[in-house]
Amino acid sequence: MPYAAVLTGYGSPETLVWSEVALPAPGPGQIRMRVHAAGVGPTDLKIRRGELREVFPLPDPAVLGFEAAGTVDALGP
Repeated sequence: MPYAAVLTGYGSPETLVWSEVALPAPGPGQIRMRVHAAGVGPTDLKIRRGELREVFPLPDPAVLGFEAAGTVDALGP
């Protein structure tokens, strides 16, 4: 199973925990990517602090990240 920094609630950096997450299958028109490098951008910080909660409600599990580089490892239908 892969690991990710999971957001447990809105707030300070302490709301992030390193946790095992499920490996999802890509849905229609989606890809799955094996991430080799990831970055944290301003949007991630605003989501973590709760500034965008009306636009980006937290999914379960809440794994943030809009910046990543890697290789495609699965294609959805």
